[in-house]
Amino acid sequence: MEEIYRILKEDGIAFIEVWSFSENDNNNYKKWNSVKTGTIYYRYYNFYKDGELEEEIRTLKPEFKIIGGGYEKGNYYIKIQK
Repeated sequence: MEEIYRILKEDGIAFIEVWSFSENDNNNYKKWNSVKTGTIYYRYYNFYKDGELEEEIRTLKPEFKIIGGGYEKGNYYIKIQK
């Protein structure tokens, strides 16, 4: 949040999109297959519950003004303004 705040111009808007948590996601590690090498990696992802992204922004950088947000296709999104 600090870096987003730092690089945004005054009145600038940022759009943040995150994966939503569902009851099917009981593991934060997801398979990722390298096309070049065929190696399978397990990458860590942070999944968010409803309201969690907004709360995180308000806690970490309360200077941001939340101007919109919602849920679409398995993702939460939020628009914030400096």
